[in-house]
Amino acid sequence: MKDQCLQELRHLTKHDHVALTNRGNASVLLSLILSGKDTVLIPSEGGWMTYEPIALSLNKKVIRIKTTNAVIDLTDLKKHANKNAVLLYHSVGGYFAPQDIKQIYDICKSKDTLIIMDACGSLGTEYCNGNYADIIFSSFGKWKPVDLQTGGFISFDTKELKQRAKSLLTATKFEGDTNHLFKKLKLIKDRLDMLKGIRDQVIADMHEQGYTIIGSEHPFGLVVPVKFKGEIERLKIATYCTKHNLEYTICPREIRTMQEAMCIEVKRVSSE
Repeated sequence: MKDQCLQELRHLTKHDHVALTNRGNASVLLSLILSGKDTVLIPSEGGWMTYEPIALSLNKKVIRIKTTNAVIDLTDLKKHANKNAVLLYHSVGGYFAPQDIKQIYDICKSKDTLIIMDACGSLGTEYCNGNYADIIFSSFGKWKPVDLQTGGFISFDTKELKQRAKSLLTATKFEGDTNHLFKKLKLIKDRLDMLKGIRDQVIADMHEQGYTIIGSEHPFGLVVPVKFKGEIERLKIATYCTKHNLEYTICPREIRTMQEAMCIEVKRVSSE
């Protein structure tokens, strides 16, 4: 069944060279080792909490790229991109802000900057596309589109990168149930459709109550950041979440947005 899982991931990523890993963070570490670059560019919002510590553990310089509500500032990216750098970014920033992956790719390639795409919130969508990344990875952990609760994958644009990763991959062996993983991969579209329906309803309800939603103009997202003013509004949003069995997190929070908001975590709704 492992081969069927890999084939499904090839279809979802548009990368021919794919491997399973034991967890998403192992894929981050593996990606940065393989990059061979001295500098790691990461978004100032909407990335993941391990980007910087893993990069620093490898003695790499970290530069934060400006963002607006987790959307990468392309002018600032162009300023810092160079042949000694790798961009590590989430293609749906903070799980609510789809990036312009083609423009990001074009900028990076014009500067010989390697691209590592985090697809934890975009697997199964147009924002996970190997035509615009050298390396893609994702976790299959809790609250992800493929919520297997364990493991992850990494994919490569070239056979050379996969070959270079061969020895490192033996240390990050996938230990999950491939039969269960295959079922999850085949049902990813259904899960995303379900989550989209919930997101759309949450946005409609919050707008009806007069709240401002960060990123509501985007066509896709798995988190709904709702701005609030004061304790009364915060408690009203919390009450809504409790009533509808939805979890939330409080911002400012680097992995979401640095604005004051309550992020309704639609992605935490289980399909089971």
